[in-house]
Amino acid sequence: MLLIFIALLPLLHACSPNVRPEELTNEKAQQMIESEDVTVLDVRTEEEHAQGHLQDSILIPMSDLESRLEELDKDQAYLIVSQTGSQSSQAADLMKNNGFTEVYNLQSGISGWSYPLEK
Repeated sequence: MLLIFIALLPLLHACSPNVRPEELTNEKAQQMIESEDVTVLDVRTEEEHAQGHLQDSILIPMSDLESRLEELDKDQAYLIVSQTGSQSSQAADLMKNNGFTEVYNLQSGISGWSYPLEK
């Protein structure tokens, strides 16, 4: 019985809402954007977003995110971006803890993005 429990432990952990969102490199994030596998959610300020943003991104500033989670589909995959990756990591954790099933964080943030931005 103990062996069965030990064998199932990784599966139980993977289903936990507290599992950290996956950190994506620029290359992996770009692949997912190009294949339309994710919706890009930008949690920067309006001013930062206006200076340059990822293609087709949705802007919900971090300060508004918790109160606007109901606007988002919990079954959709999201790539969360911020200026340096710090706020997007917090946003991704918030979303995972609120039942979003597929959430990714852009590790480098927009400041480290190596592909063209839209204005």
